[in-house]
Amino acid sequence: MVLRPSVSVKFHPATAVKVDVGTRQQNAGINMLLVEVYVRIRTEIAVVIPFDQAPESIQTDIPLSYALIVGDVPAYYYDSSGNPVGSDAARAPAITLPSKPEGGSFPSAETPTPKSAEAGTSGH
Repeated sequence: MVLRPSVSVKFHPATAVKVDVGTRQQNAGINMLLVEVYVRIRTEIAVVIPFDQAPESIQTDIPLSYALIVGDVPAYYYDSSGNPVGSDAARAPAITLPSKPEGGSFPSAETPTPKSAEAGTSGH
């Protein structure tokens, strides 16, 4: 027989329960989207044991519903060379890709503006 002291533990709500409804989205394949509707429940409780009271935050998500949204899958698409690919590729309209400039690369969106251009816009 093992003798040990009896310890009383009580849980008391320290704050009101907060409930929010939210959604999550994630890709589920080609032109498909999985949407989850959930309830997020948050509260803070106080664990009361002899000589101590430690607040603890608790949060949980409870799923309410799932929906799989299926979009149309294209009959064709264009690869990086501009060639149509897919079951209806023969009926795809021809496209022309832009050619590279003489420098060998396209201008970067991060190209800094020359100082002379900035000076002209100051309004002096």
